[in-house]
Amino acid sequence: MEQGPSLEKMNLELQNLRVEFERFKEDLEFARRTEEAQSRIDSGEYLSMDSENLEEMNKW
Repeated sequence: MEQGPSLEKMNLELQNLRVEFERFKEDLEFARRTEEAQSRIDSGEYLSMDSENLEEMNKW
């Protein structure tokens, strides 16, 4: 009788999916912040970048 994947394999796959999900969340947050910044630039709100903004970007 054939059985499906073992519980151990399923747990490993779930862990891998969690890691991928966390990376995806980080990518989405980066995209959101980038889009916000581009909107500010397009509207003329943002004219230059100071070192404080660069430090914040390094946290992304």
